[in-house]
Amino acid sequence: MKKLILTAAVACGTLFSYAQTQPDRVVIYKQGFNPQSILAERVDSIAFMQIEGKIEVAVTAGEYSYDESTKQGEVPVTIIRGEGCAAFQCMVARADQVDAITDESQLAASIEQQAGDLYWQDFTEGAVFNELELLDGYDYYVLCLAYDNWGTPCSVSKAKFNVPKIPLQGDPQVEVTFSDITDRSFKATLTPNADVSSFGYIYAWKGQIALQSAMFGGVEGYLNGMFAAKSETEVVINGDCNYYEPGSEWEVGTLAKDADGRYDKAILHTVKTALHGDGTTTPDVEIKVGNYFMSEWWDENAQANVDKPTLHVDFTPNAGANCFRYSVWTKDVYDQYSEECIESVATDMDPNEWATSYYYNIDPCWDEFQLEPNTAIVIVAVPKANDGTWGEPVIVEYTTPAEVGPAEETPAATAAKGLAMPATKSAKAESTVNFQRQFQNGGRMQTLPFMMQPVKKAVSTGKTIKVVDLSK
Repeated sequence: MKKLILTAAVACGTLFSYAQTQPDRVVIYKQGFNPQSILAERVDSIAFMQIEGKIEVAVTAGEYSYDESTKQGEVPVTIIRGEGCAAFQCMVARADQVDAITDESQLAASIEQQAGDLYWQDFTEGAVFNELELLDGYDYYVLCLAYDNWGTPCSVSKAKFNVPKIPLQGDPQVEVTFSDITDRSFKATLTPNADVSSFGYIYAWKGQIALQSAMFGGVEGYLNGMFAAKSETEVVINGDCNYYEPGSEWEVGTLAKDADGRYDKAILHTVKTALHGDGTTTPDVEIKVGNYFMSEWWDENAQANVDKPTLHVDFTPNAGANCFRYSVWTKDVYDQYSEECIESVATDMDPNEWATSYYYNIDPCWDEFQLEPNTAIVIVAVPKANDGTWGEPVIVEYTTPAEVGPAEETPAATAAKGLAMPATKSAKAESTVNFQRQFQNGGRMQTLPFMMQPVKKAVSTGKTIKVVDLSK
């Protein structure tokens, strides 16, 4: 073992000399955790150590069993500490949730935060973890986090076991039929059969349910990762796909419950919205600069609406455009980052994101931008064809007048307000254009944050272990 001792003054000076002249905090940035801060005056020394070998435990899990009389599950587990391992934490979590965490440091942080007690002796006799309330039909891991003599969390070890599926009563199924499919909506009729006591349902852009399914199971209130509505009778969903690309695929997920209250796995039903463009005309977008006038904008400093100079711009796609996107930059920013600006507009929606910046415009629309007089700007719009390819960018340069006109009347109802792309990340924030945006959820699912917290404890023979839901 090699040890290097540094005085607190030296360590703090190294860490913080670039930020301030008199540092009085030592901040530790640990993977998977919020930064930890310590008063520098309370640090005696900082040591950097090297320990040879891997600190880990060997863990095995036996066959899961369930006692109908006690309504409890059990699984025998052995955990043997390796060389240099002083203690360990352990917990149980769903295998698909664990497998979704590809970064071991993140998984180690989750165990450290949630598993609870440290164990300083091996589980050598196949200790039985009982009172396990687990979902049937799923694989689980016994997760162990090894600690060295200094209390350092080190390697993660895991052993998989399966909770057998308990047969459902009857054959609970929900029939899904689609109708009234347009370029921005669909209708889905969900009809449960006689074996369904109730069912969960929801719809989302294709891929979102699968993306979230590793975080949730078939439990009340959830549908494999989605906050699901619940019903006992036939349901009609009017799917709102507005601001999504026409011709996009959507999924309706159903999760049926039998008479005993047991869920099967979710079933996904796919529907594709209609295309909007005619498929033959070259896609294009007309950009028309309108009035320059005073309009109300929210002001952070004043914490109130304040009249500011505003530019009105109309966007009109032609018959060949399936959809389009647009944005506005100050000319100095565009001249420096023109390729990045165009690329940021002509970018397909990311299914992992949920933001107005990833929506598509379909119909003629307008937008308004807060711009000072004598400001040179570049407006960029890019249409998309029915085959999914982006067309040629439409670029308009414009300089706002030296004087602002009178307040403008409300735009005609036939032209809805559009959704603009933000300026490219490469552009400096102070040089970007401030623009209004409209955000409409429409009842669709949004990507859930990956947060973790324990749900319940289960006691083993003389030991304690947590069953943890990694989805929350």
